[in-house]
Amino acid sequence: MTEANRKPSPARPSAAAKATADSPERPAPAPAATPAKAPARGKAQAKAAAQGSAAARTPVPALVLPGAEVKVVDPCSIYRGYTGIVQRVSGQRAAVLFEGGNWDKLVTMPRSQLRPEPA
Repeated sequence: MTEANRKPSPARPSAAAKATADSPERPAPAPAATPAKAPARGKAQAKAAAQGSAAARTPVPALVLPGAEVKVVDPCSIYRGYTGIVQRVSGQRAAVLFEGGNWDKLVTMPRSQLRPEPA
C-alpha cells in the first residue's frame, strides 16, 4: 500500500487534554461522608460514662482467697465443673489446684471463671 492510498487517521487528543477535559460519561466523585460527632460532654460526664461502660463489659470476679474451694463455671473451659483449691491470687487470675486420684494439676485461670463452693 502506498502512502497516497492511506487515509489519514483522526487526530487523537493527548493524555493531558483528556485529564483536563470534563467527560460526560464519567460521573463526578461523591464527597466523602463524615461520621457524626458525639455531643460535647464535660470532663466529669465523660469520665462517668467511660467508667460505666467499662464496668458493663467486665464481669466482676468472685471473691476467692487462697485456701478457698472453688468450682469452674466457664462453659468453654475443659475444666468446667471441676472443683479445686485456690493456691494463690494475682490480679484478676487465680491458681487453682485440681486433685483427682493419682493426678494433681495446678491451673491459672481468670477469677471471673470461678465460683466459691459452699463448705
